[in-house]
Amino acid sequence: NCDPAMVGVDTVTLTNFAGCDSLVVTTTTLAPTSQILLNATSCNPALIGVDTLVLNNFWGCDSLVITTTTFDPAAITTTTLFVKNCDPALVGVDTVIITNNAGCSALIVTVTELAPTSQTFRTETACDFAQVGVDTITLSNQYGCDSLLITNTTYAGINVAARAESTRCFGEGNGIIRLDSAFTAYLPVQLTLANTNQTYDGSPVTWNNLSAGVYELVATNAEGCTVIREIEVPEAPELLLSAGAEQINIHLGDSSWVEISANFLPAQVQWLPLADVTCPTCLSTYVSPVGTARYIVSARDSNDCAVNTSFIVVVASGIRLFVPNVLSLDAENAGNKWTIFAGPEVTLIRSARIFDRWGNKIFEQTNVSPNSPTNWDGSYKGRLLPPGVVIWMCEVETVDGKTTVMQGDITIVQ
Repeated sequence: NCDPAMVGVDTVTLTNFAGCDSLVVTTTTLAPTSQILLNATSCNPALIGVDTLVLNNFWGCDSLVITTTTFDPAAITTTTLFVKNCDPALVGVDTVIITNNAGCSALIVTVTELAPTSQTFRTETACDFAQVGVDTITLSNQYGCDSLLITNTTYAGINVAARAESTRCFGEGNGIIRLDSAFTAYLPVQLTLANTNQTYDGSPVTWNNLSAGVYELVATNAEGCTVIREIEVPEAPELLLSAGAEQINIHLGDSSWVEISANFLPAQVQWLPLADVTCPTCLSTYVSPVGTARYIVSARDSNDCAVNTSFIVVVASGIRLFVPNVLSLDAENAGNKWTIFAGPEVTLIRSARIFDRWGNKIFEQTNVSPNSPTNWDGSYKGRLLPPGVVIWMCEVETVDGKTTVMQGDITIVQ
């Protein structure tokens, strides 16, 4: 039997004519199947492989005809092509058969591979912070695929922190510029200021003895990045002294208060010359020269900065002497003394004399203080003079040590 389920021994019990049991034993075996293996060749890749055909054999069972077809390379001409493509959907093997009258002719096998894309990485530095970052440029390589040029730009710029100190005194050249730090990863830094070159390697750099003004600081780091800064050295405040006038006029013997104005608080004052100055270390004081003189006033501030001013005092040398030209000897003015009035330029009346109209000396007194009454009361030898005119003569000494003789007349009335 062709069915394996039917294979085995089957027993059937019967009764014969004598009445005895009769046994029918049937043994079923599996009928053999047949397999025929065939080999074939072909030039058509579509026919290559194993083909199985199912038939019925003598027993009625399946009979298999198995045909194995192999490729016969000698039967056709095979051309293999290798290409590259940027599109992944086109990657693979493509076969083209060109047939002739015999059924085979030529086989063209095209193997398509994925063409590689190219990426080029480049690192650069920039002095401008606006150029820092990653920049990608898309190009085409030899296969027509995208080629990427990726540039990573890092910052290599520089910044500096500098400060200036003013000149100590106005007009001096002792200002300072100090660079405390340079902000850069690329040391050393070359510095140029006031035609002087220095190198910063992490320690502060100083320029001394600078006049007031604006200076250009050029700093270049080791990567070639440059920054330029303008730094101003301030001028110290200008010290000003003024007497208010270039010339002061006084009379011999007078004093003049000189008010010196300053735009700062003086720490030290000195007048020259010292003579005839009431307070030679005061900013304002009295001066009383005995002759025309030029004064120089020097002052220094707390920084020991000095400034001078000068002025001239012109001294008029005339003697101001006033002697009353009328002397009343009436009862109402009895006891009056003759008084010589003088300006402060007169320090002493060495002698005071009175003569009658005939030239006879009727009174004399020496060393009389100016503006003090003399001992003469209008009498001579104990008697009052009659009305008339007398002559007076004085020898006066002035503050400059000079002696001058002056004279006039007095009218006596009763």
